[in-house]
Amino acid sequence: MKALSLRSLLRGSSGSVGRQTLVSLVLLGFGALAFIVPAKAQDYKRVPINVPGAGGDFLGGTSVWDVNNLGEIAGWYGINNGTIGSYVRYQNGRIVTYKAPAQGTAANSGTWAFSLNDKGETTGVSFEQPNGFYHSFIRKADGSFITFTPPGPCATVVDTGCFGWGAQAINN
Repeated sequence: MKALSLRSLLRGSSGSVGRQTLVSLVLLGFGALAFIVPAKAQDYKRVPINVPGAGGDFLGGTSVWDVNNLGEIAGWYGINNGTIGSYVRYQNGRIVTYKAPAQGTAANSGTWAFSLNDKGETTGVSFEQPNGFYHSFIRKADGSFITFTPPGPCATVVDTGCFGWGAQAINN
């Protein structure tokens, strides 16, 4: 019986049977990796999130928006006075709530956290009613804020299509 070498398989000297054998071996190798390398998501578990003060008629309840590599969670929640606040839930279950400095106090104003990195920094958008202006923020892990208004129509014009305008992601 003639032994198959990689060179003969790649050259095709064994014909289409050799190429099929090579493809089969490659697929078998990748299939074996699926059993050897566990997916990171298998390390996570479902946890209930009950942000204190969440509820109300306007977006009542709690919304998860991002999970970092440590399993910490960022999101936002409706408040009984008709505004929106954001939160971070840490691995130990501690929940920290916050509102960005540029957030208005009128009903429908809010702070929406969109992303969370492994340092505990969040980014998002705050909305100021009754003027309707959007501001972006970076909230540092120590609770301090950097706020800015990205250029464009959502900085100066009330537009319902502007939700999510601004800072939506942050690197580790």
